[in-house]
Amino acid sequence: MINSSFFSGYLRISNLSSMRIWWVNQNQTYRHEVGGGYLRSPKTNKDGRRNRFYDSMTEAALGDIVFSFSDTQIKAVGVVTGACMSAPKPPEFGSTGSKWSDEGWYLPVRFTELQWPVRPKDHMDLIRPTLPDKYAPLQANGNGLQGVYLAPVPPEMAAAIYGLLGGQVEEIARSTVPDANPMNDVQALLADPGAQVTAKLAAGQRPVRARSVPVASGID
Repeated sequence: MINSSFFSGYLRISNLSSMRIWWVNQNQTYRHEVGGGYLRSPKTNKDGRRNRFYDSMTEAALGDIVFSFSDTQIKAVGVVTGACMSAPKPPEFGSTGSKWSDEGWYLPVRFTELQWPVRPKDHMDLIRPTLPDKYAPLQANGNGLQGVYLAPVPPEMAAAIYGLLGGQVEEIARSTVPDANPMNDVQALLADPGAQVTAKLAAGQRPVRARSVPVASGID
């Protein structure tokens, strides 16, 4: 059983029952998307079939949290600031995604780059037990998964990452959504007692000095 009181110092974002946590892999597009304040994906695979990780763009909602994974690290955290919409590929992408359809999904996200990024591969003893059986954003060894773009993060995995980031997520959420209130019941997040996340997470705690990234007004 997870000791929920351990996480109460980390997980204090309001209304977690409706807020979702996401993981985005951004090796090719990190600079454009984090700096520009958005996520952008195709709508379907090249063969026209639906893709679960592209469909996620339409499921993300205002106030959701996004972990940005690039170059083996969680380097930024974002807060969704609007609804997903259909839009052409941003010109700053250049040849990146040249095989994608020009029309895709665009999701506005305000990102903050982390003062202390975390390399999941160094903490897989904590993260591995929380990985979902389906649509996992990472391999069991901590390497990224090719073909995964925006993936939902289950509550136990979110709790592990929050702890490793040492309060940075909370600070970012509060600076982006000033009226966010402390969570009263962490058990709502940790509904599954099977995840073996331990007090070792405390080793990731550090003071918070996050650097905000300006948000562009659009994709042009």
